[in-house]
Amino acid sequence: MALMFRRGIESSFLPNMLLPGEPAFAMDSNKLWVGDGTGTAQQIPLMSQVQSAANTAAASAAASAAASAASAAVAAALTDTGWQTFSYLSPFSNYSGASTNAPRVRKIGKLVELRGTATHAQTSSSVDLVMCILPANFRPQASSVLTLCQGTGNATWLMTITTNGDVSVSRYRTTPTTSTGLQTGTYAPFPSNVWLPFSVMFFID
Repeated sequence: MALMFRRGIESSFLPNMLLPGEPAFAMDSNKLWVGDGTGTAQQIPLMSQVQSAANTAAASAAASAAASAASAAVAAALTDTGWQTFSYLSPFSNYSGASTNAPRVRKIGKLVELRGTATHAQTSSSVDLVMCILPANFRPQASSVLTLCQGTGNATWLMTITTNGDVSVSRYRTTPTTSTGLQTGTYAPFPSNVWLPFSVMFFID
């Protein structure tokens, strides 16, 4: 013999009519309740509701995981090393002997900033000298970085940062600028006690 539930349409359903454990079925909405003995009834979730809740939970978990991964990627991209100080190579040294003029480098993500003020202890016949060497994780990876810097008076010089970390000075000259604003003359050796300030920013790749 078939088991018969209390049944009818949902609008006529009366929870207080159910005995404890007695089921009731709404034939128009396919909802199922079970009496709990307190005059109310607990609805049994439909399979579609269970599946929808599972899908919502899965989507929420996936979104949370994606957000965490994106947050971690952003944090890694913006990692700040803080300022790190290193030393010049002889015969270069801190200008006026001040520790604040030592070469300093900082990297935020892939952006590197290099600062310092150097001097040259002796007159050199060379026109291309390595001033210092960048730590390995601050070096450009694809190609050298070239920056024109201003020295004492009308002096200018070229800073080159290579992929192996060499920071060199070259093309030093002091010839006054012409009326056209262009500098003329040949490159000269570095004089002693020259003022060589620099501040350069570049991406490592």
